Amino acid sequence: MYKDSFKYLNLHNSTIKYLHLPILLFTFAIIVIRFRFEWRQGQAVSHFIKSKIMTIGEQLETERKRQNLTQDQLKIMAGISLDTLRRIEKNKSKNPSLFTIRAIEKALGITFEI
Repeated sequence: MYKDSFKYLNLHNSTIKYLHLPILLFTFAIIVIRFRFEWRQGQAVSHFIKSKIMTIGEQLETERKRQNLTQDQLKIMAGISLDTLRRIEKNKSKNPSLFTIRAIEKALGITFEI
């Protein structure tokens, strides 16, 4: 049945071999264009979100400076290590524990917006 349809179209075997290449290239071009468009859209959205939402580290540093506290003073008030406090402020701590976050919030008298 497959061969019969090509006979109906009056195409030779050599022509059939090369018909798939332009179709594949066209399909690939569409996929690339769509991916680039969606990536740019996502990049724009993530940039917008990053510019509007402060991380916990940024909130912590802003509030600590607003209250005129040094990192040393805050670590004593919160009962955490200086290294932990610095890593959270610089967003190098991927998942600070809830206990640590709550201790910092209590020491500063604030609640972080997550």
